[in-house]
Amino acid sequence: MNVKVDELMVRDVKVVADNAVVGELRDLMLDHGLHALPVIDAEGHPVGIITSSDLVADCFALARQARELDMRAAPYDLADLGYEPIRVETPEGRLEYARQQRDLMATTEPLRLR
Repeated sequence: MNVKVDELMVRDVKVVADNAVVGELRDLMLDHGLHALPVIDAEGHPVGIITSSDLVADCFALARQARELDMRAAPYDLADLGYEPIRVETPEGRLEYARQQRDLMATTEPLRLR
């Protein structure tokens, strides 16, 4: 095929600034049906790319952390599988479980803002 790249490329390229909030990114992707965007710095130089699958991967990672926390607080011992139990039957264990849930919830803020 002897077609040159400049004959096929999109010239009106949508970009996102590296200091943009994720909500802007989401809106730009949804409004234009995009799944990936170049990321530029203050001088307009490309510094990376972000994709909609980045968000999905982050959500799955967070869901896995939440599931692991729940497994550690389960009434059965999964220490042999690498899950150190949280003894929720004790006051200290309940406090520890609640603290870890709060910590995990705090990490969701950036995802919820997307």
